[in-house]
Amino acid sequence: MKKQAIIVGLDGGTFTLIDEFIKEGELPFFAYLKENGVFSRMRSVDQQTRVPISPTIWTSLATGKRAEKHNIKSFFNLQQDIKSARLFEIFNHYGYTVGNFGWELTWPPEDYGAFNIPCNMARDNSTIPSKASPVQEMRKRSKKKGLNIISNASLFLRLFNLGVGINSLLKTSMDVLRKGDKRTRQFNNLINGSSVNFQVFRHLYKEFKPDIAFYFIPITDSGAHYFWKYYDEKNFPDIDAEKRKKYGDFLRKIYIEADRQLKKIFEMNEDALLFVISDHGMQPIMEGSFETISLRAKKFLEIAQIENKVELYHVGLNCVINVKEKSGIDSKFLYNFFKSIKINTLNKQFFEIVEMDNTGRIFLKVLQKDKGDYDNADFDSLEVRIGGNVCKFTELVELNDLERSADHDEWGIFMHYSKECKKKGKLDDSEIYDFLPTLLSAMDLPSAEDFDGKSLIVTDSGGLKNIPTYDFLVKHTPAEKESDDSYVKDELKRLGYMKDE
Repeated sequence: MKKQAIIVGLDGGTFTLIDEFIKEGELPFFAYLKENGVFSRMRSVDQQTRVPISPTIWTSLATGKRAEKHNIKSFFNLQQDIKSARLFEIFNHYGYTVGNFGWELTWPPEDYGAFNIPCNMARDNSTIPSKASPVQEMRKRSKKKGLNIISNASLFLRLFNLGVGINSLLKTSMDVLRKGDKRTRQFNNLINGSSVNFQVFRHLYKEFKPDIAFYFIPITDSGAHYFWKYYDEKNFPDIDAEKRKKYGDFLRKIYIEADRQLKKIFEMNEDALLFVISDHGMQPIMEGSFETISLRAKKFLEIAQIENKVELYHVGLNCVINVKEKSGIDSKFLYNFFKSIKINTLNKQFFEIVEMDNTGRIFLKVLQKDKGDYDNADFDSLEVRIGGNVCKFTELVELNDLERSADHDEWGIFMHYSKECKKKGKLDDSEIYDFLPTLLSAMDLPSAEDFDGKSLIVTDSGGLKNIPTYDFLVKHTPAEKESDDSYVKDELKRLGYMKDE
């Protein structure tokens, strides 16, 4: 009989919090998984950076390979840029159907035999099947103008037809009407949005019955960024007592919601192999906030006199320049031009990163404060030379003072349960590259010699011979529509990488 598997991605999931909340008796299903399955700390990539790298990590989890092989290094990459086969293509190759709800870099959605709901940074509302698009529409509308039943009756009806209960729809619609401070609204939006996503996933799973299914829980990452300091009195003793009383349970409740969803997912198919993974862990940061510097794109293009010759997509600290067709500008010339831009007063390059990929796209990042290169300079006094023009530094940049009390660390989680599990308990520390070989081994399928990881478990089919590579399966459909990077920008604001105006 063909095996089935369910993979749950717990964004920023960390044993630091899971173990603490288990001790408090708040996470019974996480406790069950640790007692009856295997688990390991899973090492991610280096987290000592302010650059968002989730697409890189999730692609490594999906391919078993490092970024140098799979080619994903930016939030602006699309799946057509991936050079290595992912678990979706591999399982399709062996005749398995795959359902996806939220894996990074799955836009535009491809048909893997079941359902495909792209991640939160999808550039439009496309889903497979198309009737599931209300999930993406809800996300977009809630960010732009809020949700209420009267103005979104059609959307709510379609969500109801996707398995979302009346109570959840009422809670979601009332969020924008409910009075409350920013932190309370953030918490309510996280919980209610996650509940809606789960109900749609459960509905699609029951309808399509995929052999392999993935479901993404993003609230554990956002919740840690926003609420860790209110929960953690030891590391943050100076938090106002009233705020601690008001927000102190928010992070715990977010993990309780994740535990609740995990248990229900398990109950959907108790014969399926269950995997729980995270892209990285989380840890408290004491500074409470940090300043980043982002480019004022429109002003920069005007002063550089290239506004009609290029497209600049601006997300967080990263910019991507695409040269327009028939612009008369050579990408290599533009690359050298960007490298020549200087902060006159400091005699330093304006961009700390100027890179060009093999398609001619140019990646830019303004020199950041954490590099220590500004020497406590008065930003109002700095001048930048762009070609023959000199302008004020503050005309070109925006300072983002971002309040967060937790940030990424390199230790995520790996958990696995199945009825066939012969070994139980803690495994040696693992790496993100080990996940795909482990999944294939558990499903009695061969690994590949060009994987950068190894299986964490031994099965009865341990004698399977590896194949050289699965990369012959890479056949992505190029995006034919113009991408809307405002989706990416909105999502990075939600995650706390950009200032939310």
